[in-house]
Amino acid sequence: MQGSPMTTLIVSVLVLALCCMPLGVVSVVFSALAMSAESSGDFVTAERHLGTAHTVNTVAIVLGIVLILVYVCLLGASV
Repeated sequence: MQGSPMTTLIVSVLVLALCCMPLGVVSVVFSALAMSAESSGDFVTAERHLGTAHTVNTVAIVLGIVLILVYVCLLGASV
């Protein structure tokens, strides 16, 4: 497995709160689906949902960093 669904859920909530809200919502949903599938014993589905949550988290974090860098560059150029 790629990690714990609970750990991914925590990261997803942080992405939701601090980074990119739309992608954070998607990631929270897939993390919750992974937790549900894991608790019911469907480890293949849990792995698939967890992979999707990881991918969305990674995209959101990278996008957030890029947007912050663009903002800082534009702010610096306007001074």
